[in-house]
Amino acid sequence: MATAAPEEEVVAEEPKKKKPIVLIIGGVVGLIVLIVGIVLGTLFFTGYFNPKPPVDPEAAAEADGHGGGHGDKKRRCQARQEDQRFT
Repeated sequence: MATAAPEEEVVAEEPKKKKPIVLIIGGVVGLIVLIVGIVLGTLFFTGYFNPKPPVDPEAAAEADGHGGGHGDKKRRCQARQEDQRFT
């Protein structure tokens, strides 16, 4: 009787499973990127990043109905004080 050669055990290597912590970290990073993208997209489409036009202070004061520039208010106060002195 011939002795049979010992059979080699064939072990099929299983693919390594990803650690659950790596999947959790990847999910959190993906969620943060998504939220930042939504916020920046909303700001962009609402015009937040558009440059503001230069404003002339005197024209803005007249448009608001407050009269001229800053000097008018001071003159009105002085005139009112003079009127009160002589009455």
